[in-house]
Amino acid sequence: MRSERAALHAMPDYMLKDLGISRAEIDHYTSVRSVPSHTDGMDS
Repeated sequence: MRSERAALHAMPDYMLKDLGISRAEIDHYTSVRSVPSHTDGMDS
């Protein structure tokens, strides 16, 4: 998690925008645990 957070903080703002997040959201997105998908694993 720390390395992912550091990598995102090192990115310029335009790259973060391309990813759909703002600099202020980095800590939030890197602290959220993965949530199970609503699918059962089957491709539709």
